[in-house]
Amino acid sequence: MLEKVVALDPQDWQSQYQLAVLLNEAGEAGAATDLLGKVTRLHPDFLPAQEQLVMGLVRRGDLKQASAKAGALIAEQPQAAEGHRLMALILRKQHDLEGALAEAAMALGPDPDSASMLALQAISLWQLKRKRDTLAAFRQAAKVEPKVGTAEVFCRLVLCDAPDIGMVSDFLHRNRWVIAPTPEP
Repeated sequence: MLEKVVALDPQDWQSQYQLAVLLNEAGEAGAATDLLGKVTRLHPDFLPAQEQLVMGLVRRGDLKQASAKAGALIAEQPQAAEGHRLMALILRKQHDLEGALAEAAMALGPDPDSASMLALQAISLWQLKRKRDTLAAFRQAAKVEPKVGTAEVFCRLVLCDAPDIGMVSDFLHRNRWVIAPTPEP
């Protein structure tokens, strides 16, 4: 449907953005990047499109360029969540868990319901062996995204790479009970 809307009105940048997000989720990064490029050229201040473009770089493993672009977003708008979310994801991929947690906290200030940042906090805290904080973050993530207990959703939120799969699986196996519904008496 969005493809038809975009074809009928090539100036509808909001629909182009929504279509790009869906294409990214479907694994069609090339088409998504082209659309996001158009959107950011038309509206360079639209941070969600900038964020999606940089997430594409992160998914492709270009952490150097992604880090530079995330840093530029933070420099432009230090209070906005988008740059901090990106930097948190990048730092986690670079195994800087403390840095990732600091950036996640910055992102959660303006966007306290960011499922990706809550999930990132949970797994990073777990890796740092901070169990009580892990459980609190994981519970909060489940309130925002009820399916966070599935590997597919969790990995989508924290942009898992192949080496992350085993760790995420272990994390969910050991902590899924935290978000399991309580049985009725």
